[in-house]
Amino acid sequence: MSPFPSALDFTKKEYDAVTVAVLDNDGCVRVEQKLDGPFGKPEIKKPDVLKSLAGPVRRIINKVKGMAGSKCEVFYAGGAPSGK
Repeated sequence: MSPFPSALDFTKKEYDAVTVAVLDNDGCVRVEQKLDGPFGKPEIKKPDVLKSLAGPVRRIINKVKGMAGSKCEVFYAGGAPSGK
C-alpha cells in the first residue's frame, strides 16, 4: 500500500486505489471508476450508476451554484488542457 491516496506502483506493476474520471470543461467529475490490483488484471470497480444518472441534475445544480460563486469540487486542475 502506498502512502499516497492512490498510485501507480511500477515496481509491483499494480494500481493502488487509482481513480479514473471523465470530466466536464470545469474539471468536475461526470463519471468515475476505481482501479486496484495488478496492471495485467486489475479489479475495476463499476461506476456509480446513480451518480452517473444524476449527472444532468448535478450539472444544473452546479450551474446554479456557479452563479452564486460556488462550484463543484474540482477533480483535476493540472497543466494538461481540456478537450474544448
